[in-house]
Amino acid sequence: MVGLPESFAAPVRLWWLIAVPVLALLYLVLLYVRNSDRDVSDLQVIKTDSPWKRHLSVGLALLSLTTLTVAWAGPQGTEEVPRERATIVLVMDVSLSMESDDIAPSRLEAAKKQAVVFVNSLPRGFNVALIDFARRASMVEAPTQDRQKVINSIHGLSLRESTAAGEGILTGLDSLAYVPPDPDHANQPPPAAMVVLSDGESVTGPDPVRAARTAKDAGVPVSTIAYGTARGVIRDRYGRTQDVPVNVTQLARMAEAGGGKAYTAESEDQLAGVYADIRRSVGTDTVSTDISGTYAGYGLVLAVLAALGVASLAARWP
Repeated sequence: MVGLPESFAAPVRLWWLIAVPVLALLYLVLLYVRNSDRDVSDLQVIKTDSPWKRHLSVGLALLSLTTLTVAWAGPQGTEEVPRERATIVLVMDVSLSMESDDIAPSRLEAAKKQAVVFVNSLPRGFNVALIDFARRASMVEAPTQDRQKVINSIHGLSLRESTAAGEGILTGLDSLAYVPPDPDHANQPPPAAMVVLSDGESVTGPDPVRAARTAKDAGVPVSTIAYGTARGVIRDRYGRTQDVPVNVTQLARMAEAGGGKAYTAESEDQLAGVYADIRRSVGTDTVSTDISGTYAGYGLVLAVLAALGVASLAARWP
């Protein structure tokens, strides 16, 4: 079933809908006059009629007029169409807290596995960039359509100290300068989106919330994945433990400032679901589409039903 229109090509034509309540009121007035003026002989004749059929036929005719008028006004809806080109910047936290095994075998290894699945699921025309960050961020892979190259780099990610999510976002933004040229769209760079996967609070470098806002201002939405549980623990080389709970709040603020979505994942399966949702959102465009034909079709069906009702009444006339 078609949804409600979001806009109209010729909204001024909707003024003709005023005719619908006017005609309905006219019908009620005529019905009242007829009932007031009829005599006993009229009652004997009317018994052979079916008032409910008459009312239903008029109602269907008015509904038909309504939908046909809406169709005439050019209703516009939206639909999702596959994107042919885009750049996805995958920004991954490789700080020591990603060594926690609250998600087996570790946060980082599980994240790498699902990142590979995500990269493989993207349309062939998409570019993918890979950024990692700890104390500093680095552009591991500039935007490329070579999936195997990106996958090999994902497998090669290793742990480092500290966390600088803000620098990771800004490095991801800088990587878009290296998007390969598209000869079919020489003057139109593909749309871009950034996905930041992290488990902890940024403790060094640029403010990550401001960095996300900078990316948004540049037309690059930033979505975040808070990956891990509140039970995360790591051990140093002396066997001492340190709690590393996931910081959901800061990552949610980053996504809000970046104009993206904030996700949480406390297991590898949940992360797979998050990546699937991101894949659907970045892989399609919402475009306007004309739905006047659908409304015209509804109006025609209603008109046919109204005509059948009138024909049924006519068959009973003497």
